[in-house]
Amino acid sequence: MIKQVCRAYLLKGPCQPRNHDFPQKIEANRKRKFVSAWFDEFKMWLEYSIAKDDAFCLYCYLFSSGSSEKGHDAFISGGFNTWRKKDRLRDHVGEVNSDHNKCRLACQDLMNQAQHIEGYDGASNMRGEFSGLKTLILKRNPNAYYVNCFAHQLQLTIVVVSKKHIIVGSFFNTISRLCNVVGGSCKRRDMLRENLKSEDYGRHCK
Repeated sequence: MIKQVCRAYLLKGPCQPRNHDFPQKIEANRKRKFVSAWFDEFKMWLEYSIAKDDAFCLYCYLFSSGSSEKGHDAFISGGFNTWRKKDRLRDHVGEVNSDHNKCRLACQDLMNQAQHIEGYDGASNMRGEFSGLKTLILKRNPNAYYVNCFAHQLQLTIVVVSKKHIIVGSFFNTISRLCNVVGGSCKRRDMLRENLKSEDYGRHCK
């Protein structure tokens, strides 16, 4: 449930009221206010609360671990509003392993989970409406896509071709019987391996 809520937040995107008339306040004897152009520079994560006149980080709000770097909490709960210090926005992003970037990667991982392509066998027990693997995966991830696995696609193709072409069908029937005969005996398998090794050795010596 928590993941679904976080995913919904990410799909909606950060709250960025670009046309809002941002209020001014006095900072260091000068009038300052939030600048809407900052949304373009930090468009993936920067949020602005009209009610609080504060800026927040969407990534960190959703995935902050609690223990954070200095100044990090301002973008989660307290709100950042020292408008004369725009550099704090860049500082918040920080280095590759910063708290912000860890939260960003967590958001990306969550969204990628919804984009995974799941493969399943087309057999009835796999695609069953109530107990099949497809149903179980859909319950866990409603946004998953499904495709038959390549091995099953190949099998279906061979079956169709074999039914329409007698020679092809006879070939695969012979292969199937040969595999059953050889696979049913350890001694026959060992003999086949030895013969294959001898043939390879003979080719390399020529």
